[in-house]
Amino acid sequence: MKLFFLLFCQFVIIGCSSIKQKKEHFGTSKLTLQVKNKSDIPLLVNRLQTYSKIANNKVSSSVENNNLSIEIFDLLTEEKIANLFRLNGSFKIKGNNNTVFTEDKFRSSFSSFPEASMVFIFDSIYKKELETFSRDNLKQKTEVFLGNTCVASPTFMNTINNGLLGLTPTNSDFDTYIVHTASTVKYPHNIAFNHLNYKVTFKDSVISKNLFQQYQSIKNYPLGHSVNSHKEKFLEKYSSDLSSDRIKVLQKLDAVILMLSKIYSNDLLSFIKKSNFSSYTELELFITKVNSIQENYKSDISTIEEVVNSLQLITNSYNSNQ
Repeated sequence: MKLFFLLFCQFVIIGCSSIKQKKEHFGTSKLTLQVKNKSDIPLLVNRLQTYSKIANNKVSSSVENNNLSIEIFDLLTEEKIANLFRLNGSFKIKGNNNTVFTEDKFRSSFSSFPEASMVFIFDSIYKKELETFSRDNLKQKTEVFLGNTCVASPTFMNTINNGLLGLTPTNSDFDTYIVHTASTVKYPHNIAFNHLNYKVTFKDSVISKNLFQQYQSIKNYPLGHSVNSHKEKFLEKYSSDLSSDRIKVLQKLDAVILMLSKIYSNDLLSFIKKSNFSSYTELELFITKVNSIQENYKSDISTIEEVVNSLQLITNSYNSNQ
């Protein structure tokens, strides 16, 4: 999967890499890599240790024959961990007119405060080139590669004239910590490995494959679109006569839409970290209920009004965890 970044150009924070984000240990992620060449294992361990320092996450590892077992004291998907070790090479930026910026024209800077972000700083002699590039690609998707892997597809919303191209991540199989680690610790060659035995634990309970599937089912059927459409029709009908009761209905709709949007915009593990559930049972019950409400709507068992009322109860529970 490609990593989508939100491009910002007007305000950039640089030079805060020494300030670490305080992270709560929500759980652990474990993965075993079966490495083709055992001599490559020290390279993978070096990257793991570098990631630990950059992301401020505790990690541990062990080696048995050609297998490297990894434990990261954070919730990371299987693909994110694999991509932490798979990514390799130098940055380059491609536009739709075949213009390419390579690392000889810019350098990358990393900040972990107030949130993890990267900035590509263009040398003064190339600032004009970046300005022209951003103008030529305005409101069009570009691609940022690390080696042969596209790790970002930013869209330029403004022309950049200060030589600073800032990137912050959204939901993806990559994140800023992973990309920055891979760009910091490069391998002399590509490393071949298989990943197996993935397990992720949240607050001492192993997250089941079924929960991942239920969460993905919700993401694959954006019920929020139907709720939002219901809100638009409600506004169209009552916009000229918004009584206090109708304003409460709108507030209910907004709360439901906001809660659902957080599911659509995050993978399950990112959602858990942002939601602060107190137990696995509580998390499981929440996702099962949302999935059940959605299935009833898809099967025409529930009307949109019934769905909104049911989701409102879920939303109250979710908001109590914020």
